[in-house]
Amino acid sequence: MTPIVLTIAASVVAGVIVAYTVTAITDRVLDRMYPRSTR
Repeated sequence: MTPIVLTIAASVVAGVIVAYTVTAITDRVLDRMYPRSTR
């Protein structure tokens, strides 16, 4: 594998992790702000 491929793969993995983390945090914040929300 060339360094370029590794860099792209690392960027994709990092992006997925960040997106998942942001989604999880947002979900918890919404649960605290609107505990009665129907989602």
